[in-house]
This record gives sequence, structure tokens and C-alpha cells, in this order.
Amino acid sequence: MLRSLRGVFVLLWVFVALVCGALAFQLHGLFELGVGGEITQVQRSVERSAQGLLQAFDAYISSFSEAPADFETEDRRRELLLLLDLILGRYAGVEGGFWSSQNRFIAYSFPTHEPLKRDVPEAESGRISALNRRVLSTRKEETARFNAAGEVLLLHVVPVRPDLVIWTMSRAHVRAAAAFEQLTVGFVALLVLLLATGGLILWYLQRWGGQLLRLEAELGSFQLESRLSRTGLEELDRLLTAFNRQTERLREAQARSHGLSAQLQRAERLAALGRMSAGLAHEIRNPLGTIRLQVENVLAKAANDAHERAFHRILREISRLDDLIERLLAIVRLDQLNVRPTPLRPWLEECVHRIRQNPTSMRFEIHAPEADWPMDERQMARALDNLLANAVRHTPPDGWVCLCAERQDNGCFLAVEDSGPGIPAELREQVFEPFVSFRSNGTGLGLAIAREIVEAHGGTIVCTAGERGARFEVRWPWREC
Repeated sequence: MLRSLRGVFVLLWVFVALVCGALAFQLHGLFELGVGGEITQVQRSVERSAQGLLQAFDAYISSFSEAPADFETEDRRRELLLLLDLILGRYAGVEGGFWSSQNRFIAYSFPTHEPLKRDVPEAESGRISALNRRVLSTRKEETARFNAAGEVLLLHVVPVRPDLVIWTMSRAHVRAAAAFEQLTVGFVALLVLLLATGGLILWYLQRWGGQLLRLEAELGSFQLESRLSRTGLEELDRLLTAFNRQTERLREAQARSHGLSAQLQRAERLAALGRMSAGLAHEIRNPLGTIRLQVENVLAKAANDAHERAFHRILREISRLDDLIERLLAIVRLDQLNVRPTPLRPWLEECVHRIRQNPTSMRFEIHAPEADWPMDERQMARALDNLLANAVRHTPPDGWVCLCAERQDNGCFLAVEDSGPGIPAELREQVFEPFVSFRSNGTGLGLAIAREIVEAHGGTIVCTAGERGARFEVRWPWREC
């Protein structure tokens, strides 16, 4: 039981309950010793002694063949005194006697007094006579109570004949009992305090148990992204705070793990592309150089315009293959970034100028601040060229392409948006995969190379829906160069 907090609380509550029971028993005893208890005991004694005298008197009368008409004779008085001594001697502190309406006090005795008293107390004789007369008139036994300093006088009268009564009297000494009564009040306050403590423990135990059950239910459906709610119990809340803190650390570790996984995937892609690019460069570049040289020699000796146009087309295709190889090799060189401050707006205008060299009526808009941004100017220009080329290919001649650059959340933000048909939502992730192209003559490397360059800068690139066409958003962290 002591291995759980619930068991400790239950044991403590049982202990408090036992202490409360013991206190209740002691309170009963103290009450008997208190003012109320003392008066009750004395009243019980005078009533029982009066009943005992009545029974003894009835037995005494039945011993005569004819009931005596007068109890004033010496023999009758002596016999009544014997009855008083016999019965009242059983009750400590009780005195009493027989009283008639004609001769008043016939017999009186206080057998437990030292020495034996036979004289009726003068101070109480008037009260005794008044009560006796009232009982004779009503024919009903009665108990009277008279308060005095430090004591209470209790008088009980029982009618036995039309002109004769039995009376008993005793004193309850309440001065000492008052001290016990004060002690009783203190014990009552202690009992109330213990009962409140027991109730508080029981309430706290119920609340603790309810919160534990709630936490058990929450943990049963707990997700790493969620948090355990507070209980309002300080001890449990400290544990919950530590648990939530560890959960946050686990989430951060998981996020770092995802980041490392993404970096590992990127490294694997770069390694695969690097191996492929190195192989292609080795296997294709030398033959292409030989082919270019031979074609240029033949072009110099072309016999007619048809042959010259054909050779020019061959040279353009060779240049296209050279550009493809150069773009593949650019990926291999991404681990050697030269990040430095670059004037943003002139750099954007230069990239747009390269695209405008091809005849087009397309409108270009640039929204950018006059500031220096940290980047590898050459590599990031290659990425932006690919984004602009993709936008121009998918935008009608009378359309527009917009470049928007601004600093957001201590990072660089660059968006390229066009007025073309856009890219379906289900294809927006695939456009960045190498060799994935939705054009018949596309290589599928432009956007893949752009992503690799942006991620080499520690950033991200996403494809979203613009106002009309496609929108590519690039973000990379700000660096102090």
C-alpha cells in the first residue's frame, strides 16, 4: 500500500478516522464529567433513589394487615428512617425523607454524609415544602432544579398517599465540571479540525485519482504534436511540465532528424547527379568537341545555302548539348559556394536582361529594394535564369512575368510569377525532380538544378498558384558576410 501515493493517502485517512473515533469516545466521557453530564447523573440518582424508596415503602406497607393510619409514632418514624438509610445509602450524595401535609417532615436522613445527618437543611426546607404541596395537589411526581453559585440543587418528589410524599435531593457541583466542559469544547474543536482534515484528505485523494485517470486517458491517445494539459495539482504539474518539455525536445530532435534526412537525400541526389555528370562530361564532351570542329571545317567549305543552314542547326544542337553538360556540372560545384553581399536590384535586372535578349513582347516587372543580399551571385543567377526561362516558356507573348523580392523574418524571399496557364496542384512537387518534364523537348533539369542551388544556400523553393499562372517562391536565411 505504501508503494503508491494513493495508498499513503488512504492509510492517512484511516488513521485520521481512528483518531476521530477515539476522540469521540473521549468526548462522551468528558461530557459525562461536564456540567450537563454531572447534572444528568445527579438527576438520575435522585429519581432512582426516589423510586427505590417508593418500592421499599410499598413493601413496608404490605407487611401490615392494615395500613397504619399515623406515622408520627416513634416506632413508625424509626422504621421509616431505616428505610431511608437502607435505600439512600446506595446513592452517594443523596438525601431525602417522608413529608406529610399535616406534620411536615416526618423522617429525614442523609446516610452518606459524614457524620450521618438527621436534620433537614433549613436553607432548602421552604423549597422542599413548596414542591411537596404542589405534588400533593397534582398527584404527579416532579423534579425541580435550583441554581446556586458553583452548584445545582436537584429535588425529586413522588406522591405515595393523599397526604404523604417521598422526596429526595442532591447537589451537582458544577464548578469543577465547568473545567471539564471547557476541556470538552477544546476536544470538540480538535475533533472538528480532524474531521475537516479527513474530509480534505478524502477530497484531495478523489481529485488526485480523477486527474490521474484523465492523464491516463490522455496518454492513451497521446500524439507527439500534442501537450498534456495542466491539472492544478502542483506536484503533478511539475511532472507534466517536465514531460511536455521532453516532448518538445523530442519534436525538435525529430525535426532535426527530418532535416538531416532531407540533407542526406539531397546529398544522395547530388552524388548521383555528380557521378552521372562526370560520366557524361567524360563520354560526351570530347566527341562533341571533335564533332564541332569537323562541322565548322565543313561549314567553311559549304557549297550552297541549304548545306550551310543544316550545319548551323547541327552547331546549335551541339551548343545545346554543351549547355546541358555545363548545367549538370554546375550541380557538382554546389559544395563550393562563394556567398558574399550582392546588390539585389542590379542583379535582378541583369538576369531579366539575359532573358530579354530573345525577341519577345512579354512584360517584365521587378519589385525589389535597393539592398545587398548574401548569396553566391553566379550560382543563384543560374537558378533564377532557370525560373525565368520556365516562366517565359509557359507565358503567352502578350503576358507578363513579375519578380518580387523582400526581406521576411530575417531571411531572403524571392518570388517569380507568370501569367501562364499555371501548374496543376498534383504536379507541383514533381516539377523539381530531375529529368521530369512535361514538355516533349524538355530535359527536366532546369527546376531540379534551381532547387539544388537554393537548398545549397540553406533555403527552400516551392511551387504555388499565383493570381493567374504559376508562382515559385524562394526563401533562404540571411547571412552576415
